[in-house]
Amino acid sequence: MSWTSRLMNLFRRDRLHAEADEELGFHLEARIRENLAPDEAAC
Repeated sequence: MSWTSRLMNLFRRDRLHAEADEELGFHLEARIRENLAPDEAAC
């Protein structure tokens, strides 16, 4: 594997981790909102 391929894979991996973190955060926040009492969810 060439060094350019390794470098590109490094950037792809970082982007993949960032996208996964964003997706997990979205679902976690949605679950939290579902479980809050109605008066707490207004924030």
